[in-house]
Amino acid sequence: MDEASSSNLEANLDVLIEHEANSNVPGRDRDESSSSEPEVLKDGKRYLTMIKKRIGRVVKKSNFLRR
Repeated sequence: MDEASSSNLEANLDVLIEHEANSNVPGRDRDESSSSEPEVLKDGKRYLTMIKKRIGRVVKKSNFLRR
């Protein structure tokens, strides 16, 4: 992957991560102190998995387009 498409991919990924962080996160309007640690960790793992899947799709598309 050349440097221009790599930086473009990183910029798109930053926008995606910010969008996912700002989208309706379950429990955001609840009191922060009342949320339990395992629930927070579970949400974080779920978002990481979602982001990894989307990165995989973008990489597959860019590899396909390069051929």
